[in-house]
Amino acid sequence: MSKIRFVVWCGLLAVSLPIFGQNPVVIRKHYGTAALADFGKQVAGLGDLDGDGFEDYGVASPLATTAAGNGAGQVRVYSGCEGVLLYVLDGTVAGGQFGRAMCPAGDFDGDGDDDFAVGWNDSNNNYSGGVRFFDGHTGTVLRTVTGAGGLGMSLCFFGDQDGDGRHEVAAGEPRFNGTAGLECGRVRVFERATLGVSTLLSREGAQAGELFGWQVARLGRDLDGDGTSEIVASAPFFTTALSSQSGRVRLILSNAATFGLTVTGGILGNDRLGLVVAAGRDFDGDGFADFAATQQDGTVRVYGATSTASVFSVTGNFTQDGFGTSLAFIDDISSDGRAELVIGETGNDAQANSTEAETFDVQDLLRR
Repeated sequence: MSKIRFVVWCGLLAVSLPIFGQNPVVIRKHYGTAALADFGKQVAGLGDLDGDGFEDYGVASPLATTAAGNGAGQVRVYSGCEGVLLYVLDGTVAGGQFGRAMCPAGDFDGDGDDDFAVGWNDSNNNYSGGVRFFDGHTGTVLRTVTGAGGLGMSLCFFGDQDGDGRHEVAAGEPRFNGTAGLECGRVRVFERATLGVSTLLSREGAQAGELFGWQVARLGRDLDGDGTSEIVASAPFFTTALSSQSGRVRLILSNAATFGLTVTGGILGNDRLGLVVAAGRDFDGDGFADFAATQQDGTVRVYGATSTASVFSVTGNFTQDGFGTSLAFIDDISSDGRAELVIGETGNDAQANSTEAETFDVQDLLRR
């Protein structure tokens, strides 16, 4: 029985610029427990859940079969220090693909310990899904919010916008039908309420079918002066007057009803900019956090938060390579004062269509 392997690397396997001579060192491996479960489809640093001073992480199998049925999904949570399994979380909806997205939730319940969130989304059931918030120490469910617009497809840590000592999480709902029309999409920021989860902030897409909220990421930069980071959100199926499905990425200002910077794909059409996004680090060395976005042809572009001109771009050798399937900024390891960009490639042509890989340093499974 074949099993998908997830590898935690100490070092880099694929970097935006080939400046490292050393080989990566595998410090541990985790294996899936069943075939065709998509083990390792999503990974995320979830905070220090066991209180040992080290970041812990989750590995999702969105297609795993659980007691709820086929494709219910599963998340396995591991100790960052020792690599031991802390606990297993099973999806409760057949076909729900629990684990489609994961992110740290900071101190969501105000008890002083790190918590986290997991999303699920069933494309076979009108994209019904939701977000479940877990106590990081015990793995017990704190709160659950459900929706029918693709809720749970994307998640990111947001911070404490309202200053109540509890952190919030942003969630994309790209299939949401809103004011602009069918599947305009939206992004909501959730916080813990006394009897459930309340929406602290909500922003809808401005065009029917653009699927706003396809991906979300925490920018790590405060542009509107409220002391809270802004959110990067993508709409890869946005269409301009000149090109179909060029895609766009927008900055959601947490203290304003309007959007911040908006960057759009090219004029040739079908760029679908924003299929994948990442944010939170200073890539170009100007002292401010940047964000990156992948488009359909395998081009990855990096932008600052105040200009529509990209500061860096790179394209894979072939469209079918899947270059840019995953993105992550990590700390400066080349001592040049700038963050690095890790780019995943699912079908590396130089390696007989093998997977180049999603690459993570166990000390840098970042809170986003």
